Amino acid sequence: YGDKAYLDELRYKFFKEESTVLNEYRAGSLDFVDRLPPGLVKHTVSRYPGLTRRTEQLSEYFCAFNMDKPPFKDNLKLRQAVSAAVDRSAIATMLEGEAAPATGVLPRGISAMAAAGTIPVNGTSPGGNRREAAELLAAAGYPGGRGLGEIELKYNISEVNQKVAELVQEQLRAAGIRIKLVGMEPGAFMNDLVNGNTQMFRFGWGADYPDPDSFLYPLYHSGQIGNNNLSFYRNPEVDELLDKARGEQDGDKRAALYRQAEAKILADTPAVYLYSGVETDLLSPRVRDLLINKLDLKPMGRVWLAE
Repeated sequence: YGDKAYLDELRYKFFKEESTVLNEYRAGSLDFVDRLPPGLVKHTVSRYPGLTRRTEQLSEYFCAFNMDKPPFKDNLKLRQAVSAAVDRSAIATMLEGEAAPATGVLPRGISAMAAAGTIPVNGTSPGGNRREAAELLAAAGYPGGRGLGEIELKYNISEVNQKVAELVQEQLRAAGIRIKLVGMEPGAFMNDLVNGNTQMFRFGWGADYPDPDSFLYPLYHSGQIGNNNLSFYRNPEVDELLDKARGEQDGDKRAALYRQAEAKILADTPAVYLYSGVETDLLSPRVRDLLINKLDLKPMGRVWLAE
């Protein structure tokens, strides 16, 4: 397929501990580090000037609610309270710029959102609002968190996910919401999500193509329950808007339909939208012509290595 590649072969290495990657790079055994480990971004960018690439990705990370089970089923105020208590800016800071605070369901750069401008996440500022969270928690029937049991937050184990989960836990504890963290291996984690064995879970989604449909339809159309709609979210009005948008050929009308759908999803609060992904990669000095795009695709056909 296509022209003959310059390189004879590609060798990929997988590391169980992300923090060991830089040791391999320093030893000269890696030409490319795909995503720098958490906590080492600023240091690495400073130490290797001109050898890092920073790319804002079309990806979104969030903590979703199981809309079919208590305590979040039929309790919009509780879902809004959790969202209001989360300080997205603090998460982005902790990740050393490897995240952009969420401004809606869609990541920054997706067309419908760009046309609409930024959307405050559930009416809450990126820095969170503890006073608003307290008011919403009381309106949900749990003043000061009293009567609300410990909530499980499940996530697939990685260094980044662990750090984000711990910070979310700390922020919610300050608002009177107790969270039990449950880190899981990927297979068991996905099995629980598909079977609805969750209360709240961390999830991420990257675009297959740069369009709102790549996020809104698989994650929030009720026809996707049992597939990618893992929060069991249902809203007939959202379904109708997404179906119409798929058949609309006028670009402006289509974008307007997606903006309406996103606004309705935000109002229903099926998730706490945390951040859009930003990726910083590290290259060796001999790598040439490596292109990295917002879909996290890295075509290797034109890449070559200088002597």
